[in-house]
Amino acid sequence: MFGYITPEKPEMKLKDFYLYKAYYCGLCIASGKSFGQFSRFTTNYDFTFLNSLVHSYKNVEPTIINRTCVLHPFKKRSTVADEITNKLTLINVLLIYHNALDDINDEKSFKAKNVIGLLKKAYKKAKKQNPLAEEIISRKYADLKKLENDKEIVLDKLCDPFSVMMAELGIQLIEEHNENFYNLCYNLGKWVYLIDALDDYDKDIEKKCFNPFYYSFEKCQNKAEFLKTNEKNLKEIFYCTLNAITDNYLMLNIKSNICENILFVGIKNKTQAALEGKKCEKTRI
Repeated sequence: MFGYITPEKPEMKLKDFYLYKAYYCGLCIASGKSFGQFSRFTTNYDFTFLNSLVHSYKNVEPTIINRTCVLHPFKKRSTVADEITNKLTLINVLLIYHNALDDINDEKSFKAKNVIGLLKKAYKKAKKQNPLAEEIISRKYADLKKLENDKEIVLDKLCDPFSVMMAELGIQLIEEHNENFYNLCYNLGKWVYLIDALDDYDKDIEKKCFNPFYYSFEKCQNKAEFLKTNEKNLKEIFYCTLNAITDNYLMLNIKSNICENILFVGIKNKTQAALEGKKCEKTRI
């Protein structure tokens, strides 16, 4: 489910690319320090975006520290090290743990079972440190699972639990209620849920797992057929969501080259690729 909110690397200025890497590396090191070395492998691009977004929204200049780490022991890397980054690593651990539980329930994933085993100690620590985030995540995943078990056919209803979860977590991160920030996180959550469902269409059909598009539209036996049959409706769904994301961001009146690259270029290009039937590639930094 995670790793879709990525930048368009060729379009980034060099200084923005290095700052983006610092946000990413900061999350990785903070996660290792707080929740053990395995948790570092859960670092993802979605939370790198959130790291940049929250810093920009709160108008907080990121604290940059040059550090070595286990993965890069011989050359120091610029890393962001501050309280915002620490909060994000905690929520990320909780989300990855629950996402792995969901994968086990859906497809009996062996990989997800290993993740659960390796993250159990980190999860318990994160849950104790932020019980409100844990309550939000567990409640919304339960709501989503109920809709899927009931074979809900209304796509907006299926998107809502994951979207609300991301919106409520976003509000917790900025520590104040802002309707535009809430709506931005909501629509980003909706986009992630939709792009993941489209990306996994063939895999879900093969493994007989629930796929929201399969149940919300006329049933097609493969993604190529589904895209061809529903091209117009899919474009409307995805591009309405992207337009809402753009509007929500602009209403915040913040300036971030990284966020604008991701929201105005990165996820739009990823959407176009997905609608053309291409597998979404997880950009390497």
